[in-house]
Amino acid sequence: MKPRKLLLSAIALLSVINLCACNNSSGEKTATSSVTPEPASTISASSEISEASPMESSAENDWKIKHYVDEFGDDTSSRYINYIAEGTFSNSATSSSQLYASIIVNPYGGGDSNTYIEIALFEYGSHRVINTNSLQVRYDIAYKTQSGKTGTIGGSMFGNKDITTGEPTVGDSIFIGAGRSELLKLLKTPQTIKFIITEKDRPVAKYNFTVDTTGFSEVYSQF
Repeated sequence: MKPRKLLLSAIALLSVINLCACNNSSGEKTATSSVTPEPASTISASSEISEASPMESSAENDWKIKHYVDEFGDDTSSRYINYIAEGTFSNSATSSSQLYASIIVNPYGGGDSNTYIEIALFEYGSHRVINTNSLQVRYDIAYKTQSGKTGTIGGSMFGNKDITTGEPTVGDSIFIGAGRSELLKLLKTPQTIKFIITEKDRPVAKYNFTVDTTGFSEVYSQF
């Protein structure tokens, strides 16, 4: 196996969308594509992620403040917090394969109640899990803290079409719903948290990763 740095460098070159023609093991609701993480809560034609790949910063494994970029590729004043976690995933076709989970925290309106959290999953380190169905897919996000506390938070990956207007929507991140205040509280406490994500209605695939929350509170306080 090549050294990890060479692998990450190679993965970092993957910036062209390569949508898989086949569905993944979780059924016809999801597929994968080699695209980069974009916080769908504020993404637009003039507000995009500047990084070529989420794997570039994975070796550092810490919380970073990043900027959206405009249509010219220049940084804007809009910021978000990002953390890349490494882990594994398993389904009917593979076991303990490479996974990257990109956690995006966006204090969009200021304050905890207006903070959005989403998680993008990258199978094999580069193929982003997306929702190709017009309906949202629900996920269970189980966690276990360093102290042994366990719980489950709900999340949803929205469909690729608005069922009312027919307009395309972002369906490539799991948005944390009612449990986001709980998750935010966990992130603010310096600790190690283990996560297991499964699709609620069809728990075929299982995504495992660990997050070190050290430094998150300090970064979050800058917003």
